[in-house]
Amino acid sequence: MELLAAIVGVADVTARASTGLWKLCEQWRDTPKEIHLLRDDLVQANAFFAQIQKGLTAEQARGASASRWPPECIRELERLLKNGQALILGVEKMVDELLSQGIAASRPSHQSLSGRRKLLWVTKLRWTSDQRSSLKVLMGKICVSLVSLNV
Repeated sequence: MELLAAIVGVADVTARASTGLWKLCEQWRDTPKEIHLLRDDLVQANAFFAQIQKGLTAEQARGASASRWPPECIRELERLLKNGQALILGVEKMVDELLSQGIAASRPSHQSLSGRRKLLWVTKLRWTSDQRSSLKVLMGKICVSLVSLNV
């Protein structure tokens, strides 16, 4: 079932990005508030996608087939899930960039690790705000799709 594969994919990416944000918050003592908010959003998204996965798996175990749902609704839900996966992959990439600043700390520098992270973070601040908004809109659209399927 492609729908289940799509939800597994987005749930996996969300879990990885969320874990990365937790790690970043632990390493970066003066983490900006926006990082904490993004982390909290991803924790909620991870729980959301895990519940969808659990529900679809339970439907499948009961013998309910997604083929009873209109194909256009399934395609739309799959599209939304793939968009979510792409969005969260972008967040994961940004988190990896911020974490990789730790490697640069081994080189002597007049600027602290926190300062280097903040400099990189400032370039990502607007983008992160947009991603948080997009994630919330996307989760709302996924809810609407699920309601239309009576899931």
